[in-house]
Amino acid sequence: MHKMQNLCPNNFDLQKLNEELTCRAIICALLEDYTNFMSSILLLRTLDKTKLQDAFHAKEKNCQHCSVCTLLCIGVQEGLFI
Repeated sequence: MHKMQNLCPNNFDLQKLNEELTCRAIICALLEDYTNFMSSILLLRTLDKTKLQDAFHAKEKNCQHCSVCTLLCIGVQEGLFI
């Protein structure tokens, strides 16, 4: 038990533990489509709600960008854009 406590940062308290457990629960609740996203999030050294929220926003922005690129490519292929 002492070895596990020694692995925690000095300022790690019950509130931070609850926050980290909440983040992990959110990550584990994601669908299988988010496997790569989950893996990258779990590589973070620390996990808090702000970092998790930022990661979700970045993923959403990236997906929107990909959708726009896909629509443009389809439009070019269909001859809608020259």
